[in-house]
Amino acid sequence: RVGRERVVEQGVSTAGGRVLTQFYYDQLAASESGRYVAVRSFLSGGIRDALVLADASVGSAYCDPAQVNSTGAPARAFASAASGLGGFDVRITAGGLPPGATALLLASPNQGFVPQPGGSQGDLCLGGPIFRLNAQMGPADGSGATSQGIDADGILGAGLVPIPAGETWNFQYWYRDSAPGPTSNFSSAVSVPF
Repeated sequence: RVGRERVVEQGVSTAGGRVLTQFYYDQLAASESGRYVAVRSFLSGGIRDALVLADASVGSAYCDPAQVNSTGAPARAFASAASGLGGFDVRITAGGLPPGATALLLASPNQGFVPQPGGSQGDLCLGGPIFRLNAQMGPADGSGATSQGIDADGILGAGLVPIPAGETWNFQYWYRDSAPGPTSNFSSAVSVPF
């Protein structure tokens, strides 16, 4: 398990049509974003020391694709299970942002749709109440990506707001853009069950 999601399961998961029969539990690795997990394992048919890559993405995208930004493409958000990666349950990552753009992660238990709020180039896809996740607001890296961990025990917004097990929350990045002049834009949104 990674977070609350089962990524690979011994005796059930398959790779190349073969069942994963045994894992080396001490030899797991995750990509920096947490989207992919690699595990060294045995496969049925006597295959030993196989390296299996599993997609650990969780949730489902909506408002996808988002409006095009100054890079000429839309920014996309996705969620990945992230337990063991900084103590978070889920990591929300956005790609396709303008490099260096300041990005702020927004969260809500509700979906919504507000086209171009406040003169933005993009569309807000969250409904009220909307929380700003203050833990990390910073520039996208040189590849146009940013990522933030979500702890279901409490997100920072107006105080510490817990996400009860069984609830689904929605996340979207709001970021600075310049298309053609200074403005803001939004990534696609992602809905994540906790």
